[in-house]
Amino acid sequence: MKLSLERKITLGFSGALLLLAFVFMSAAWCVGQFKQTTLAINHSRDVLSRLQEVHIHVLDMQSAVRGFTITGNEAMVTRFAAGSTELDATIDTLRELIGDNPRQQQRLPQLAQHLQRAREIMQTRIAERRNRGAAVLADPPPSFEGQRSVEAVRELIRTMVANEHTLLDDRLARSRAIGGFSMMLIASASVVAIGLGTIAVRRVTREIRYRRLTEARLKVCLAHIEDLYNHAPCGYHSLDPAGLFGEINDTMLGWLGYTREEMVGRMTFSDILAPESAAAFPARYARFKETGSTTNSEYTWLRKDGSRLIVLLNKTAVYDSNGVYVASRSTVFDISQLKRAEEERDRFFTLSRDLLCIATVEGRFKRVNPAWETALGYTPEQLHGQPFAELIHPDDRERTGEEVERLARGEESIDFENRYRHADGTYRWLRWNARSTPDEKLIYASARDVTEARASDDRIHRLNTDLGQRARQLEAANQELESFSYSVSHDLRAPLRHVDGFASLLSKRIGPEADKEAQRYVTTISRAAKQMGTLIDDLLAFSRVGRTPLRLEPIDHNALVADVLENGHYRSGERQIVWEIGALPPVRADRALLRQVWVNLIENAVKYSGKSPAPRIAIGGGPNPEDASEAIFFVRDNGVGFDMAYADKLFGVFQRLHGPTEFEGTGIGLANVRRIVARHNGRTWAEGRVDEGAVFYFSIPVTLPPPHA
Repeated sequence: MKLSLERKITLGFSGALLLLAFVFMSAAWCVGQFKQTTLAINHSRDVLSRLQEVHIHVLDMQSAVRGFTITGNEAMVTRFAAGSTELDATIDTLRELIGDNPRQQQRLPQLAQHLQRAREIMQTRIAERRNRGAAVLADPPPSFEGQRSVEAVRELIRTMVANEHTLLDDRLARSRAIGGFSMMLIASASVVAIGLGTIAVRRVTREIRYRRLTEARLKVCLAHIEDLYNHAPCGYHSLDPAGLFGEINDTMLGWLGYTREEMVGRMTFSDILAPESAAAFPARYARFKETGSTTNSEYTWLRKDGSRLIVLLNKTAVYDSNGVYVASRSTVFDISQLKRAEEERDRFFTLSRDLLCIATVEGRFKRVNPAWETALGYTPEQLHGQPFAELIHPDDRERTGEEVERLARGEESIDFENRYRHADGTYRWLRWNARSTPDEKLIYASARDVTEARASDDRIHRLNTDLGQRARQLEAANQELESFSYSVSHDLRAPLRHVDGFASLLSKRIGPEADKEAQRYVTTISRAAKQMGTLIDDLLAFSRVGRTPLRLEPIDHNALVADVLENGHYRSGERQIVWEIGALPPVRADRALLRQVWVNLIENAVKYSGKSPAPRIAIGGGPNPEDASEAIFFVRDNGVGFDMAYADKLFGVFQRLHGPTEFEGTGIGLANVRRIVARHNGRTWAEGRVDEGAVFYFSIPVTLPPPHA
C-alpha cells in the first residue's frame, strides 16, 4: 500500500516525535543514572577520605603520646586531646556515610573497639608519665597491646579502603557505560545529542574538576605526611630481621652524614655504633625481636666523619600474620647536647670554689660539692643526709629556720649570713644565695666564706670611726687656723701701721739736719714694717689658696697672659725687655688662681733678670709629648739663674736662694704657684744655671676631674 506524502510526513513526523520522545526519555534516564552514579562515586571518595583521616588521627595521637612520654611537654597532651576529638568527629561522619553498606557497617564497631582500646592505653601512658615523671622512661618495656590495637586499626582501615575501592571501580565502570549510551543517543539525534552532550560535558567537566581537586588534596596530605616523617625533630628508621636499614628519614641522615643510597639495604645498625655500643647490640636486638619493644635505650653512634653522637632510642617490632618478626619501627632522639650539659654541670659543681649544695626543705643535705671540705673540713660523704641545723651556730638557728621556711614558700634568699661549725670546732661566717623548687621540695644554694671579710669590715668600721674623730679634730684645727688668720690680718697689722706711722713722724721731726746714721735707722724701721706687712699679706694669700673652692671654666691662656702683662706694665718700664710669647693651648681651670700663677712667674722672671744688660723673657706651652692628658707651660728668663743643687728649695715657703738686699721678696710667691698647680692636679718644676737664667714649668691636665671637697 502506497502511502501518500501527507501520510509519510505524518508518519515521519510522528516517528520523529516518537524518536525524539524516546531519545528524550532515554537521555533523561541516562542523566538520572549518571547522576546517581556520580553521587555514589563521590560518596565512596568521601568514605575513603574519612578512613584516611582516621589513620592520620591515630598516627598523630600515637606520636603525641610518645613525645609526651619522652619530653613531658604538656603541649603534646593538648595535641593528643585535639586528635582524639577530631577522631570522634571523623568516626561519626564515617558512620553516616557507610549507612548504605552493610559490610562496612559490620566492620565499623570493630574499628571503634580497637580505637577505643588504643586510646585507653595511650591515656594510661599519659597518666603514668604525669604521675611518675621522667622515671617512667626507665621502666621495662610495656605491653604492646596498644600497638597491636593500632595495627588492628590499620588493618581494618586497609580492608575498608579496599572495599570502597571495589565499589568505586564498579561505579566508575557503570558511569562509563552510561556515558557511552548517552553518546550513542546524541549521535542519533543531533539536537538532543547537542543538548545531552552539553549537559554531559558540563557534568564530566565538573566531575574531572572535583577529581583533580580530590587528588590534589591527597597529594598535599601525602606530602605533609612525608615531610613530617623526613623533617621531624627526631630520627626514624626501620630494620629488617638481619639488622639492615630498610627505611630512614632525612633527619637521621643529616645527623650521620650518609646518603640514603649509602645506608638503605647496605648498612646494618651495628655499622654506625661505637665499639662500646656495638658489643651490647646483638643481645639487645635478639631480645627486642622476642619482646617486641625497646624503651629509652642509649647508644653512641659514629658519624661518617668519625665524630660521636649520643642518642636515645625507642622501637617497636612488626610481625606478620604468623607472628614472625618482619621489621622494626624506631624513634631516635639526639641527646648529645644534654649529655654535654650534664657533664659541664657536674664539672662546674665539682670545681666551683663556692660552697654548693642541694638540700631538702626538711633540712637535710642531699648533695654537696668538694668545696665544703676545703672550707669546713667535712667530706661530701660525711654531710650527705645530715641535718644542716646541727652545724649552725646556736644563735643563728632560729634565723636560719625562718629563712628555710621562706624558701619552702618559693621565695628567694639573697646575701643571708649565718655561722657554720668547722671540723676543728671553730665557726665560720657563710653568705648564702638560695632558691627552692617547691614541686621537688628541694633547695639549691651557694655560699661563700666571709669570715675574713667580716673581720675586715669590723676593722674598716673602727678605722672609719677613728677617721671621723680625726676629721672633727682637723675641723677644729681649721677653725683655730681661721681665727689665727683673722688675728694675723687684724691684730698684727695695727702695730705695724703704728711702727710705720711713728717712723714717718720721727723722720719729719728730726728733719734733714739730722745725721745720716739716724736717718738710716728711721728708713730701716719703715722698710721693715712695710716688709712685714707684705709678708703677712703673702702668708694670708698662701693660706687662702688651700681653702678657696675651684671654679673651673675654659681658659684662653693667650688672652690671660696678655692681660697679666698689660696690667703689670712690664712692657712699658724703663728696662727694655725682649718678650717671646708663643701660642698657648686652652685648658679648664680656675681663672683667678691661674692668673696668680702667671703673675708670680712673670714677676719672678722680671725681678731676677733685672741685672741682665739685655733681659729676655720667653713664655710658651703645648701638649706633653709623653702624656697627651696634660699641657705644659713655661716662663724662661736670662737672669741670675740658680744652682740646680738647691732646686728642691725653690717652691718652699720662705725658701730664697738670694738675699733680700740683692732681690726683694718674701719667699711665698713660688710656694703659692706650686700649691695652686697642685690643686689642679698638675706639677711644678724648674731648671737653671748660675748667671745663665732659669726656666719654671708647670702642667695642667687637659681634662680636669672634679676636685675633692
